[in-house]
Amino acid sequence: KGASSIQQKNNSLIFKTSLGTIEENIPFSYYTSSPSQNQKVDLKISNNVISFSADQDNKRTLVIDPSTNRVWGTYFGGSSLEYCTSNGVDAANNVYIAGYSLSTSNIATSGVYQSTLSEGFDAFLSKFNSSGTQLWGTYFGDASFEVFYAIHVLPSGIVFATGDTGSTTNIASAGAHQTVYGGGV
Repeated sequence: KGASSIQQKNNSLIFKTSLGTIEENIPFSYYTSSPSQNQKVDLKISNNVISFSADQDNKRTLVIDPSTNRVWGTYFGGSSLEYCTSNGVDAANNVYIAGYSLSTSNIATSGVYQSTLSEGFDAFLSKFNSSGTQLWGTYFGDASFEVFYAIHVLPSGIVFATGDTGSTTNIASAGAHQTVYGGGV
């Protein structure tokens, strides 16, 4: 459900959705008597129902392993609290994550907008390449608390971030809509 179209391409299923394309590989399949030996399984699509077919030896148990085909995964954060509240992807498949943190390490990289935690929770934004390597990470905050709730990433990699602050300085840029803290959250 949710895909506008499903098609098979080589050994993958391609799902077109309103949020983009998802590609899923055909699962690894084997007989329990020889788990290191792959058994060829074909996918069939009919009326948006996906099924598998194989030349099966009925005397043996065939396993079609439904494990995920994860590209990469990582831990992110330091020794305190992190909350990831939003993510996005640009045209080069770089992944951006945003949220807020109390950790003083393993968030920001050198040479970024803000490389150290200010006070309390600071918002953070981090970019990873398509292989999962962190390209950069930055804090955003001042004397109170800052939280990023949502980001929007353009194909070019420009990021728009929204959230809350309690800080009265180091937040608004010159010429912005509101350059002075209004007193609320």
